[in-house]
This record gives sequence, C-alpha cells and structure tokens, in this order.
Amino acid sequence: MYEHSVHMPDGPIIKNSKNEIDYISTIFYLVNCIQEYHSSDTDQYRRFTFDHSLQKKWNTITDNTVHFLILDFLKKYNILYDFKPIRKILLSHDIDFINKGWKADLIWSLKNLEFKKTFKILYDRFFGEGVYNNLNDLVKYETFIRI
Repeated sequence: MYEHSVHMPDGPIIKNSKNEIDYISTIFYLVNCIQEYHSSDTDQYRRFTFDHSLQKKWNTITDNTVHFLILDFLKKYNILYDFKPIRKILLSHDIDFINKGWKADLIWSLKNLEFKKTFKILYDRFFGEGVYNNLNDLVKYETFIRI
C-alpha cells in the first residue's frame, strides 16, 4: 500500500484524478519516506534498501526532487517567493535512534551471540558517547562547510 510502484507508476510524482501532479501528496510522500513504511525490502539491520527504491528506479538519487517540486508549485499557483536555489550539500539528521538505537543493536548482538559487540554497546552506552549521539559533530561539520 505504501510502495512507490503503486503511487508513482509514471515517475517520481503522484498524480491526482485529473492526471495532474499532486504536489502536496508527492512532497509529503518523499519527505516522510513513505516508501519505507512496512517494507519487507530491508537489509540485515532492518533498514530500507536502495535497490528497490524510487530513487533508484527513476534515477533521482542526486536530484533535490522536493525542492524542485516546491518551486514548480509556487510558479504554477503564482506564489511569490524570494529565495534562490541552493546548490550545497545538506546533511540529514535521523534522530529517531539517538536514545533507543543502541537497544536495537543490543538485541541484535544478543540474538546473534555477538557478546563482544554486546559488551561494547553497553560500555559505549553507559561510559562513552556511542555512535548514535553525534549530532554535535554533524552540526560542527555543517557550520564548517557553511550550510
């Protein structure tokens, strides 16, 4: 039901009943990564894979699709805007797992009898920084490259 092949059969856009681009639905779908919902196409860490993504299917991995959809929407409805397209790297912060991602790794390590990893996960969680709490590093880097 959430698969892009259902909602985007002709390209990386959703169309309404008049066969026109539904900008709001498309932007919502892309920003919220709806294609990943309830997907069984995952890797060993239960992450959605690129192989069956709409970005691979429509060759849009390097495109800022949402940005261009917003610009098209503003132009179509004659909405004035005062910003220029930005051609810079933008790092995305997936902060869903800052406080609980270690638990998923811990469960995985226990199920797979990876006791060295189990110990490291627990040690990093309680005595170190761990891999999940790196937002400060990302913000410093973005500041450095002027994003």
